[in-house]
Amino acid sequence: MEPGRRPVAPVILSVMSTHSSAEPAAPALPLWPLVALFGLTPLWWALGLIDMILVPLAIVMAAYLAQGGRVRVPTGFGPWLLFLVWMLCSIVMVDTPNHMVAFVYRAAIYLGSTVVFLYIYNFPRRDTGRTVAGILTVHWLSVVGGGLLGTVLLGTVVKTPMFYLLRSTAGGLAANDFINHMVVRRFAQYNPDSYLGVAGRPSAPFLYANNWGNAYSLLLPVVIAYMIVLHRSGTRRDRTVFWLLAVAVGVSVVPASFTMNRGMLIGLGVAALYIAFRMAMRGNVLAVVAILVLAVAGGLAFQHLAGARLETRLEGSGTSTRASLYEQSLASVPHSPVFGYGVPPTSQDPDAPPVGTQGQFWMILVSNGPVAIAAFMAFFLVAWIRSRRRWDPVGLVTSTLCLVSVVELGFYGVVPYGLPIMMATTALALRRADREPDGRPSRVAQHSVAVPR
Repeated sequence: MEPGRRPVAPVILSVMSTHSSAEPAAPALPLWPLVALFGLTPLWWALGLIDMILVPLAIVMAAYLAQGGRVRVPTGFGPWLLFLVWMLCSIVMVDTPNHMVAFVYRAAIYLGSTVVFLYIYNFPRRDTGRTVAGILTVHWLSVVGGGLLGTVLLGTVVKTPMFYLLRSTAGGLAANDFINHMVVRRFAQYNPDSYLGVAGRPSAPFLYANNWGNAYSLLLPVVIAYMIVLHRSGTRRDRTVFWLLAVAVGVSVVPASFTMNRGMLIGLGVAALYIAFRMAMRGNVLAVVAILVLAVAGGLAFQHLAGARLETRLEGSGTSTRASLYEQSLASVPHSPVFGYGVPPTSQDPDAPPVGTQGQFWMILVSNGPVAIAAFMAFFLVAWIRSRRRWDPVGLVTSTLCLVSVVELGFYGVVPYGLPIMMATTALALRRADREPDGRPSRVAQHSVAVPR
């Protein structure tokens, strides 16, 4: 076998593998919980566990972190801790058992995502950037696969094993709307009886098409960064995976267009413009041209595939309802300015969704109060500022995604699907780079705290 060559493995294993074996992972923090969380998305979807699998896996990750006895945290982690404390204090505003279920579930996702952040930030591999980017790429492939199925299985409903298990419980938990949506899965948001005639929008493996667009816009830049890393490695296997991913990126435009996600385009546009600006500041004209060409090509494909569908959706969209909910969100703050309402309150319009459900910014503002949303946003903005000097592909992209995440909070809910991705990419942005272009490791300020064992 030629030097530097490895046997060809299945694509999914190739994507998740790492090129360097010089520093194997320490036994204290194994890779498998991250692979299980992001790499087994189709399995969790089929079992009806995708909305809740983060919690048990986060408990496992927390146990591994505790075994180490000391957990490093980056400078600027304080705002996130403030958010968590403030959010948990908001429980005093919860007034009904059903609202308590929703509050506990969201709190579990916030805490679980925090553990994901700490796990990746403390992961002991030198090639963590490439490793985690590969795992997120597998997650992206699952998202694209679900979207493709959603374009052809619009009205298909899947009752998962978890549905039958919960239906048999004494309380009939599957009858609860909040839980029922988790265990009865659909491939697309589609209402064939709608008089508006709005086309179905792919959503699998998530609940809603907006969840799909949010995840896609957060993952696609990571995929492209990972492709650059593969291309630079120069091995035959990596080049093969590179070209397979290039084909997948092209194919992904189809479900991305059919979701008709305007917010997705905004997020990707912000990422493209910011990275192009960074490249221009370095005088990398070729990179700027490549970014602009890809952006134009993607925009034209979106317009060609979804132009008529998007016009129909805009004609029948609830833009006025969304604007009304924004106004109600702002108007509700003075009535409970400290801890919010615990959960989104009922809208004045009985046919409209609860107030604060039209984006994570509004959700936290209404549910947990102004201090909570300020701390939430400050964490990602500080992370963006502290990581803005990263120039390695994974570091540059994940730093950019800290900014994109803040932009998308205004119109996307990130619980439960987007937030773990946001925390994973933010952890990569704040880690030391594997190696800077000049061969020196980057320096990122950090602290450590002792964990009782």
